[in-house]
Amino acid sequence: ATVAVRDVITAVEGPIALTACVDGSHGTCESVGLCPVRGRWDQVNDAIQLALSNITLAETAEPAPPRRPAPIFIAAPAEQKAWVE
Repeated sequence: ATVAVRDVITAVEGPIALTACVDGSHGTCESVGLCPVRGRWDQVNDAIQLALSNITLAETAEPAPPRRPAPIFIAAPAEQKAWVE
């Protein structure tokens, strides 16, 4: 049977939640009433859960595919924005 990494993490650690206020989290945050990003983490958490659902335990034992490095932004005056790859 195919076992997703998400299922392993959930079985060992419990629900996957980046912060105490993310759906599915059992914790609470003392800043919940003041937090300007409350509710924004749900999308990030959902993306991580989806990614972990799409990786099987068997795939983690395989060599990782080559990755292209992400572009790096170099700070410059507004009229000279530059990207380096």
